[in-house]
Amino acid sequence: MVTTEDLVKKSMDIHGGTQAEFAQACRISQGLVSQFLSGAKQPGWRTCQQIERVTDGKVTRYQLRSDIFGNENLAENTER
Repeated sequence: MVTTEDLVKKSMDIHGGTQAEFAQACRISQGLVSQFLSGAKQPGWRTCQQIERVTDGKVTRYQLRSDIFGNENLAENTER
């Protein structure tokens, strides 16, 4: 199972650069990125949207927090 920590790491890899650069792109602190990577915290809804934007949709808010956003496939069907 892919964890939130895995997805944040993947997001950083897609974006490239350091934790600080990724944090700046997402408009959050580097410390918060570190907490996501360690599993101490999960990104909130706004941060999930920023990560989706920064990765050009390669990591989605639905993948990061299905407990907030629901299932991506269901969302696509209801948006039509």
